[in-house]
Amino acid sequence: PTVFSPHALNIDFGVWRPGLSRKTGPAAAGNEGDSWNAVGVPWIDDHIEFNLRSARGEWSPVEVRLINLGGGWGNSGGMGVKDPMLDGFNYPQNNQGGNSQVSLHQVPAGRYNLYIYGHGTNPVYYGDYTVIVGNRSYGRKATSREMDAVENTEWVEGSQYVKFTDLQVALQEDIHIIVQPGEWATDHSGRSFAADAMICGLQLIPAQDDRPVYNHYRPMNE
Repeated sequence: PTVFSPHALNIDFGVWRPGLSRKTGPAAAGNEGDSWNAVGVPWIDDHIEFNLRSARGEWSPVEVRLINLGGGWGNSGGMGVKDPMLDGFNYPQNNQGGNSQVSLHQVPAGRYNLYIYGHGTNPVYYGDYTVIVGNRSYGRKATSREMDAVENTEWVEGSQYVKFTDLQVALQEDIHIIVQPGEWATDHSGRSFAADAMICGLQLIPAQDDRPVYNHYRPMNE
């Protein structure tokens, strides 16, 4: 069998296939000109996308499975970082609730850093993520429950995104991201609800290639 080398992979959630992501270049990490994959399919609670492209635009063997992420919504440009990836997200269709899951299959063996982006314009819509590789948990992290995630005009770890460092992926091991709902909230009609599990984007980057990026985002209208 062909053995593939570790490579960077970017996913932009909230964009319906066969449409393409409007996002190019880095987010909190990455390089100018990086490619992003759209993987969403509306009204489908369990599906797999393949024929993805690496950040450099080359074919990737990685397959992504989305479970309970058949809904899509946007932030209408309301986030401080004006990035098309951050402006859309997938969540459970019809607000049916529960945990969601993103699984990455056929990941080339290696060491990776994983960036997960998730936040809405309402602070109760934050991202809550647990990462498992094979049968090993790398813990649970959440984006901010405050307005800083909405107001910040630069990427800030723990605000609009979380980072899981040094994931050890062996041959034929999968990466699983458990996405949990946010806080309970009450709308103007007095209806109480749990903010849906949601995810805006992710970057899987070989640890040896990972470098911080500063002052890199571009307005969405450019």
